[in-house]
Amino acid sequence: MEKLLKVYLINPEVSVEITSYAKQHFTVLGQVNKPSIFDIPDEGSLNLLEALGMAGGFSKIANPSKIMIKRVVNGQEIVIRVDGKKMLDPKNTTEPIRRSCPETRLA
Repeated sequence: MEKLLKVYLINPEVSVEITSYAKQHFTVLGQVNKPSIFDIPDEGSLNLLEALGMAGGFSKIANPSKIMIKRVVNGQEIVIRVDGKKMLDPKNTTEPIRRSCPETRLA
C-alpha cells in the first residue's frame, strides 16, 4: 500500500487496524439431534465431543462407534474414522480429537 501512495505522498505511513475477523465454521451432519453449521468459539479450540454436544448429541438411532470426520487439507479430502463409544468410555485416557483445520466437517 505504501508503494501505491508514494506516487501521491512523500514518505507515506500506513496503519491498519483489524476491527473484526471472519468467523470460522464447522458442520455436523448425520444422526445427531441438531445437524447444522456451527461457529467455532472465539477461543479457537474445539474437540470432537464438544462439537457433538453443540449438535445436541447423538440421536436415538445413531451408531456412535461410526463417526466419520472429513477435512480438506491443501485441496485434498482426508477422512478419519473414530469410535465414539471408545472415546466416551471413562477408562479411555486419550484426548478427544481437536479441530486443527478450519475446513472440517463431522458426518
